[in-house]
Amino acid sequence: ARLETVFRTNLGSAYNEGHMASMRAPEVKDIAPLVMIMEIEDDRSRDHHAAMDGYINTVEVIDRLQIRPPNGFNCRGTVRAISWTEADSLGLMKDGEIDQASLDRYNGKRQGYIDRGEYPDPGFDKVTRAA
Repeated sequence: ARLETVFRTNLGSAYNEGHMASMRAPEVKDIAPLVMIMEIEDDRSRDHHAAMDGYINTVEVIDRLQIRPPNGFNCRGTVRAISWTEADSLGLMKDGEIDQASLDRYNGKRQGYIDRGEYPDPGFDKVTRAA
């Protein structure tokens, strides 16, 4: 069971890091400036992981906060790009730019899980998780 957990977690890490690497590229950021965290919501999901479904921010903020999935052992979350058009339809823009105040309102309670240290899972160290 431990080997399966380590394998699944590391596979998720590689998969999501590949997505993030492409979203860091300037040509991708020109068309998709934001990243959305998508978490699985089912009876196996931890409450604070399910609550983070839909969290949106810039690639730089996701990197700085170190919240690229997986954010705990067996986390099944992933990331996807949010285009300028989608950001506008979500009300996240003002005067043709991403509006931080609108982004803060959109994320609302989700940010609290990060601020309180509940997401990523406490003790989940992305550097040594495969140990």
